[in-house]
Amino acid sequence: EKECTACYSEKLVVDMRKVDQIESEMETALFNGEFKMFIQPKWDIVKDHLYGGEALVRWMKEDGTMVYPNDFVPVFERNGFVEQLDFYMLESACQLIRNNINEGRDIYPISVNQSRVLLHNPTYIGRVSEMLKRYDIPKGYIELEITETVLFTERAKMLTILKELKDREVLLSMDDFGSGYSSLNMLKDFPFDVLKIDREFFSESIASESSTWILRKIIEMANGLGIRVICEGVETQDQVEMLQKIGCRYVQGYYYSKPIPAEKFVETYCKESA
Repeated sequence: EKECTACYSEKLVVDMRKVDQIESEMETALFNGEFKMFIQPKWDIVKDHLYGGEALVRWMKEDGTMVYPNDFVPVFERNGFVEQLDFYMLESACQLIRNNINEGRDIYPISVNQSRVLLHNPTYIGRVSEMLKRYDIPKGYIELEITETVLFTERAKMLTILKELKDREVLLSMDDFGSGYSSLNMLKDFPFDVLKIDREFFSESIASESSTWILRKIIEMANGLGIRVICEGVETQDQVEMLQKIGCRYVQGYYYSKPIPAEKFVETYCKESA
Protein backbone atom coordinates (compact mmCIF):
# COMPACT_ATOMS: atom_id res chain seq x y z
CA GLU A 1 0.00 0.00 0.00
CA LYS A 2 1.39 3.39 -1.01
CA GLU A 3 1.77 6.10 1.56
CA CYS A 4 1.40 9.76 0.64
CA THR A 5 3.16 12.36 2.70
CA ALA A 6 2.23 16.03 2.55
CA CYS A 7 4.67 18.57 3.93
CA TYR A 8 3.31 21.70 5.48
CA SER A 9 5.34 24.75 4.65
CA GLU A 10 4.97 28.35 5.69
CA LYS A 11 5.86 29.46 2.15
CA LEU A 12 2.90 27.49 0.78
CA VAL A 13 0.53 29.35 3.09
CA VAL A 14 2.08 32.73 2.25
CA ASP A 15 1.80 31.97 -1.49
CA MET A 16 -1.85 30.93 -1.16
CA ARG A 17 -2.66 34.10 0.77
CA LYS A 18 -0.92 36.15 -1.91
CA VAL A 19 -3.03 34.48 -4.63
CA ASP A 20 -6.23 35.03 -2.63
CA GLN A 21 -5.39 38.69 -2.19
CA ILE A 22 -4.61 39.17 -5.88
CA GLU A 23 -7.87 37.49 -6.89
CA SER A 24 -9.94 39.48 -4.42
CA GLU A 25 -8.51 42.80 -5.66
CA MET A 26 -8.17 42.28 -9.43
CA GLU A 27 -11.64 43.40 -10.61
CA THR A 28 -11.56 46.59 -8.53
CA ALA A 29 -7.99 47.30 -9.63
CA LEU A 30 -9.00 47.11 -13.29
CA PHE A 31 -12.05 49.29 -12.68
CA ASN A 32 -9.95 51.88 -10.80
CA GLY A 33 -7.24 52.01 -13.46
CA GLU A 34 -4.52 50.56 -11.23
CA PHE A 35 -3.09 48.56 -14.14
CA LYS A 36 -0.73 50.95 -15.90
CA MET A 37 0.83 50.67 -19.32
CA PHE A 38 4.61 50.93 -19.35
CA ILE A 39 6.47 50.88 -22.66
CA GLN A 40 9.93 49.55 -23.36
CA PRO A 41 11.49 51.28 -26.37
CA LYS A 42 12.71 49.22 -29.34
CA TRP A 43 15.73 50.58 -31.13
CA ASP A 44 16.91 50.60 -34.75
CA ILE A 45 20.68 50.22 -34.31
CA VAL A 46 21.43 51.07 -37.94
CA LYS A 47 19.76 54.49 -37.78
CA ASP A 48 20.35 54.79 -34.00
CA HIS A 49 16.74 55.84 -33.61
CA LEU A 50 13.60 54.65 -31.85
CA TYR A 51 11.61 52.23 -33.97
CA GLY A 52 8.73 51.23 -31.67
CA GLY A 53 7.81 50.01 -28.21
CA GLU A 54 6.44 47.04 -26.30
CA ALA A 55 3.49 47.62 -23.98
CA LEU A 56 4.01 46.02 -20.57
CA VAL A 57 1.61 46.01 -17.66
CA ARG A 58 2.43 47.16 -14.12
CA TRP A 59 -0.01 47.07 -11.21
CA MET A 60 0.29 50.30 -9.24
CA LYS A 61 -1.86 50.10 -6.14
CA GLU A 62 -3.51 53.19 -4.73
CA ASP A 63 -1.16 53.14 -1.74
CA GLY A 64 1.79 53.49 -4.15
CA THR A 65 3.07 49.90 -3.99
CA MET A 66 3.80 48.10 -7.25
CA VAL A 67 2.93 44.48 -7.99
CA TYR A 68 5.13 42.97 -10.71
CA PRO A 69 3.74 40.87 -13.57
CA ASN A 70 5.57 37.73 -12.36
CA ASP A 71 3.34 37.82 -9.29
CA PHE A 72 -0.04 38.40 -10.91
CA VAL A 73 0.10 37.27 -14.56
CA PRO A 74 0.39 33.51 -13.77
CA VAL A 75 -2.62 33.87 -11.41
CA PHE A 76 -4.64 35.65 -14.12
CA GLU A 77 -3.68 33.02 -16.69
CA ARG A 78 -5.03 30.31 -14.43
CA ASN A 79 -8.30 32.05 -13.55
CA GLY A 80 -8.96 33.55 -17.01
CA PHE A 81 -8.80 37.21 -15.92
CA VAL A 82 -5.83 37.64 -18.27
CA GLU A 83 -8.35 38.03 -21.14
CA GLN A 84 -9.77 41.23 -19.67
CA LEU A 85 -6.30 42.52 -18.88
CA ASP A 86 -4.96 41.79 -22.39
CA PHE A 87 -7.87 43.64 -24.00
CA TYR A 88 -7.39 46.53 -21.58
CA MET A 89 -3.72 46.75 -22.60
CA LEU A 90 -4.59 46.53 -26.29
CA GLU A 91 -7.09 49.35 -25.87
CA SER A 92 -4.54 51.43 -23.91
CA ALA A 93 -2.06 51.06 -26.79
CA CYS A 94 -4.75 52.04 -29.34
CA GLN A 95 -5.68 55.09 -27.24
CA LEU A 96 -2.04 56.18 -27.03
CA ILE A 97 -1.56 55.97 -30.81
CA ARG A 98 -4.88 57.73 -31.50
CA ASN A 99 -4.07 60.55 -29.02
CA ASN A 100 -0.67 61.04 -30.65
CA ILE A 101 -2.26 61.27 -34.09
CA ASN A 102 -4.88 63.74 -32.84
CA GLU A 103 -2.19 65.87 -31.19
CA GLY A 104 0.01 65.82 -34.31
CA ARG A 105 2.77 63.82 -32.61
CA ASP A 106 5.07 61.20 -34.11
CA ILE A 107 3.66 57.68 -33.90
CA TYR A 108 5.53 54.38 -33.57
CA PRO A 109 4.35 50.75 -33.70
CA ILE A 110 3.40 49.35 -30.30
CA SER A 111 3.42 45.61 -29.61
CA VAL A 112 1.03 44.05 -27.10
CA ASN A 113 1.30 40.55 -25.62
CA GLN A 114 -1.60 38.19 -26.26
CA SER A 115 -2.20 35.21 -23.99
CA ARG A 116 -3.07 31.67 -24.99
CA VAL A 117 -6.48 32.06 -23.27
CA LEU A 118 -7.34 34.99 -25.52
CA LEU A 119 -6.52 33.21 -28.76
CA HIS A 120 -9.00 30.46 -27.89
CA ASN A 121 -11.85 32.93 -27.37
CA PRO A 122 -14.28 32.69 -30.35
CA THR A 123 -15.00 36.46 -30.21
CA TYR A 124 -11.29 37.40 -30.19
CA ILE A 125 -10.70 38.27 -33.86
CA GLY A 126 -13.92 40.28 -34.11
CA ARG A 127 -13.07 42.28 -30.97
CA VAL A 128 -9.52 43.06 -32.12
CA SER A 129 -10.88 44.14 -35.50
CA GLU A 130 -13.56 46.34 -33.95
CA MET A 131 -11.05 48.02 -31.64
CA LEU A 132 -8.60 48.89 -34.43
CA LYS A 133 -11.50 50.28 -36.47
CA ARG A 134 -12.93 52.27 -33.55
CA TYR A 135 -9.61 54.01 -32.88
CA ASP A 136 -8.87 54.20 -36.62
CA ILE A 137 -5.33 52.80 -36.18
CA PRO A 138 -3.20 53.02 -39.35
CA LYS A 139 -1.98 49.70 -40.75
CA GLY A 140 1.16 48.36 -39.08
CA TYR A 141 1.01 50.34 -35.85
CA ILE A 142 -0.39 47.62 -33.59
CA GLU A 143 1.62 44.42 -33.33
CA LEU A 144 0.31 41.37 -31.50
CA GLU A 145 2.99 39.33 -29.71
CA ILE A 146 2.29 35.62 -29.44
CA THR A 147 4.58 33.31 -27.47
CA GLU A 148 6.14 30.53 -29.46
CA THR A 149 4.88 27.78 -27.10
CA VAL A 150 1.21 28.71 -27.77
CA LEU A 151 1.64 27.48 -31.34
CA PHE A 152 2.51 23.90 -30.44
CA THR A 153 -0.98 23.05 -29.22
CA GLU A 154 -3.77 22.93 -31.79
CA ARG A 155 -1.47 23.99 -34.58
CA ALA A 156 -4.15 23.99 -37.31
CA LYS A 157 -6.52 26.13 -35.23
CA MET A 158 -3.75 28.61 -34.38
CA LEU A 159 -2.76 28.85 -38.03
CA THR A 160 -6.35 29.75 -38.98
CA ILE A 161 -6.57 32.39 -36.24
CA LEU A 162 -3.26 34.02 -37.21
CA LYS A 163 -4.18 34.06 -40.90
CA GLU A 164 -7.49 35.75 -40.08
CA LEU A 165 -5.66 38.39 -38.00
CA LYS A 166 -3.26 38.89 -40.90
CA ASP A 167 -6.23 39.42 -43.25
CA ARG A 168 -7.25 42.27 -40.95
CA GLU A 169 -3.83 43.88 -41.45
CA VAL A 170 -2.55 43.26 -37.93
CA LEU A 171 1.22 42.80 -37.51
CA LEU A 172 2.13 39.51 -35.85
CA SER A 173 5.21 38.89 -33.75
CA MET A 174 6.52 35.52 -32.53
CA ASP A 175 7.74 36.16 -29.00
CA ASP A 176 10.48 34.20 -27.19
CA PHE A 177 11.84 32.50 -30.30
CA GLY A 178 14.60 30.13 -29.20
CA SER A 179 13.21 29.63 -25.70
CA GLY A 180 11.45 26.35 -26.42
CA TYR A 181 11.51 23.95 -29.31
CA SER A 182 11.60 26.51 -32.10
CA SER A 183 10.71 24.73 -35.28
CA LEU A 184 11.94 26.43 -38.40
CA ASN A 185 8.81 25.07 -40.07
CA MET A 186 6.87 27.59 -38.03
CA LEU A 187 8.49 30.46 -39.88
CA LYS A 188 7.43 28.87 -43.14
CA ASP A 189 3.87 28.05 -42.09
CA PHE A 190 2.82 30.87 -39.76
CA PRO A 191 2.35 34.41 -41.15
CA PHE A 192 4.66 36.27 -38.76
CA ASP A 193 6.01 39.75 -39.52
CA VAL A 194 8.42 39.89 -36.59
CA LEU A 195 10.60 37.34 -34.80
CA LYS A 196 11.70 38.18 -31.25
CA ILE A 197 14.82 36.35 -30.18
CA ASP A 198 14.56 35.23 -26.56
CA ARG A 199 17.05 36.95 -24.24
CA GLU A 200 18.42 33.56 -23.00
CA PHE A 201 19.17 32.40 -26.52
CA PHE A 202 20.70 35.76 -27.31
CA SER A 203 22.96 35.87 -24.23
CA GLU A 204 24.10 32.31 -25.02
CA SER A 205 25.01 33.50 -28.52
CA ILE A 206 27.29 36.15 -27.04
CA ALA A 207 29.20 33.50 -25.13
CA SER A 208 29.53 30.81 -27.76
CA GLU A 209 30.79 30.93 -31.31
CA SER A 210 28.43 28.23 -32.57
CA SER A 211 25.40 30.02 -31.08
CA THR A 212 26.51 33.27 -32.74
CA TRP A 213 26.71 31.44 -36.05
CA ILE A 214 23.20 30.00 -35.55
CA LEU A 215 21.85 33.45 -34.64
CA ARG A 216 23.43 34.94 -37.78
CA LYS A 217 21.76 32.24 -39.93
CA ILE A 218 18.36 32.75 -38.23
CA ILE A 219 18.60 36.49 -38.99
CA GLU A 220 19.59 35.83 -42.62
CA MET A 221 16.78 33.33 -43.05
CA ALA A 222 14.16 35.60 -41.46
CA ASN A 223 15.32 38.54 -43.60
CA GLY A 224 15.02 36.33 -46.67
CA LEU A 225 11.43 35.53 -45.68
CA GLY A 226 10.69 39.23 -45.16
CA ILE A 227 10.48 38.80 -41.38
CA ARG A 228 11.95 41.49 -39.13
CA VAL A 229 14.15 40.21 -36.28
CA ILE A 230 14.41 41.90 -32.91
CA CYS A 231 16.79 40.79 -30.13
CA GLU A 232 15.63 41.20 -26.53
CA GLY A 233 17.76 41.73 -23.45
CA VAL A 234 20.47 43.95 -24.97
CA GLU A 235 22.47 45.43 -22.11
CA THR A 236 25.94 46.39 -23.35
CA GLN A 237 27.72 48.21 -26.17
CA ASP A 238 29.57 44.96 -27.01
CA GLN A 239 26.25 43.20 -27.60
CA VAL A 240 25.09 46.02 -29.88
CA GLU A 241 28.31 45.79 -31.91
CA MET A 242 28.05 42.00 -32.19
CA LEU A 243 24.45 42.29 -33.41
CA GLN A 244 25.39 44.94 -35.96
CA LYS A 245 28.12 42.61 -37.22
CA ILE A 246 25.72 39.69 -37.76
CA GLY A 247 23.03 41.79 -39.42
CA CYS A 248 20.46 42.31 -36.64
CA ARG A 249 18.94 45.75 -36.96
CA TYR A 250 16.35 45.96 -34.16
CA VAL A 251 16.92 45.53 -30.44
CA GLN A 252 15.25 46.02 -27.09
CA GLY A 253 16.86 46.10 -23.67
CA TYR A 254 18.21 48.06 -20.72
CA TYR A 255 21.15 49.37 -22.76
CA TYR A 256 18.67 51.71 -24.47
CA SER A 257 15.92 51.93 -21.87
CA LYS A 258 14.05 50.02 -19.23
CA PRO A 259 10.23 50.01 -19.47
CA ILE A 260 8.95 53.52 -18.74
CA PRO A 261 5.44 54.89 -18.02
CA ALA A 262 3.45 55.47 -21.23
CA GLU A 263 3.26 59.25 -20.54
CA LYS A 264 7.05 59.43 -20.30
CA PHE A 265 7.41 57.46 -23.55
CA VAL A 266 5.18 59.98 -25.34
CA GLU A 267 6.98 62.93 -23.78
CA THR A 268 10.45 61.60 -24.63
CA TYR A 269 9.96 60.12 -28.08
CA CYS A 270 6.70 61.25 -29.67
CA LYS A 271 7.56 64.80 -30.65
CA GLU A 272 4.93 67.16 -31.96
CA SER A 273 5.36 67.81 -35.65
CA ALA A 274 6.49 71.36 -36.32
